[in-house]
Amino acid sequence: MGRTRTDEFRKDPVRIALTSGLTEGQVGLIRWVIIIDLWYQGYLKFAGRFSK
Repeated sequence: MGRTRTDEFRKDPVRIALTSGLTEGQVGLIRWVIIIDLWYQGYLKFAGRFSK
């Protein structure tokens, strides 16, 4: 997932919910999934430094 979509979700979740047909709760859940995914990707990069 690119940086643009993440920034879009951070800036205007209500607009996304209204234009996509999703509820605000569904958009909030998607935002948390994105945040957790970004955290996990960062963790893997950090942990990879010590596996060599």
